[in-house]
Amino acid sequence: MKNKMFILVAMIAAMVGCSKEYYVLDNEVIDQTQPEVTPEVITESDSTIIKFNLAGNFTPSPLTKASGVSKNDLYALQVYTEVGDGYGVELKYYAMGVYDDLALAVVKLPKNQTFSFVLAYIPSGKNVLKRNGSGYGNPCSGYFSGGIPVNSIIYTTEEDLAVGHGTSQKVGSTSQYAIDNWWNDIERYQGIVEGFDPNQSTTVSIELKSMMIGFNITIEDFESGVITLKGNGPYEYSVSSNSSGTSNLSVVIEAPFMIFPYSSWYATEVKLMYTDQSGDSMSLMNTTLNYEFNTMYNLTFSLSDAIANGGITATVINEDMKSVDLI
Repeated sequence: MKNKMFILVAMIAAMVGCSKEYYVLDNEVIDQTQPEVTPEVITESDSTIIKFNLAGNFTPSPLTKASGVSKNDLYALQVYTEVGDGYGVELKYYAMGVYDDLALAVVKLPKNQTFSFVLAYIPSGKNVLKRNGSGYGNPCSGYFSGGIPVNSIIYTTEEDLAVGHGTSQKVGSTSQYAIDNWWNDIERYQGIVEGFDPNQSTTVSIELKSMMIGFNITIEDFESGVITLKGNGPYEYSVSSNSSGTSNLSVVIEAPFMIFPYSSWYATEVKLMYTDQSGDSMSLMNTTLNYEFNTMYNLTFSLSDAIANGGITATVINEDMKSVDLI
């Protein structure tokens, strides 16, 4: 994928700017305090109104099942202008919007440029995302200005939504950072369209892909105590022993890093702890997993062997029964 890194100096300059105030007009939120960053005035003949839909027959991930489209869902849309310099394409901020119905998403685009779009979809987003000002937390927040009012769009060249900066901000999160990369049990889908020419079409069709990963862990010879799985962030997922001596811990989480959905591999910490009946704990696994989106990772091991060996020696495999590299 072409390099889409943005200049750090510009980000710092935006951070030290004044706070923003917005007003709503015809379903558009315009930045009053910085009129210079709104799009240039263009005539109707030089612009076009763009709408959005989901490409193909979108179905939820096999890892989890969305309950169906509802007004509690949230869509976070980021629009970039594409600027070519003869050596590649640079993306520049153009507009950002948040919606509970994708049919309400409309953007006015000049016809003399091409555009890229990133769309994040959070089923039941109004229920699972932290409130942030007049809107919701990542990915429905501006990188600096906070939550975007639902069913509105902001035209700005100063910042973008957090669709490419980290995981979602879950209800109950106390973090004040825009980027967390935590293990959230949140369902998320994301898609990107590049090279869109508004002279060729007035509809952007975006294919959404699952942004989740899962862990399916079977513990044998597990007669007492608790097994706990965790990665980045504070959230933990645990299972207790049972009379059969075999327990299963199955966890589906939002992938810890959320850049662009067509990148293949990312990595996350994976920690597996055992706590016995006396409250004493030992580490069974503390490593880094190279993961792929929309993949369930499987691990079966004997607890008695792991304790005797000072940790797990079994191999992690993906849903295609292929071994997975641990760094």
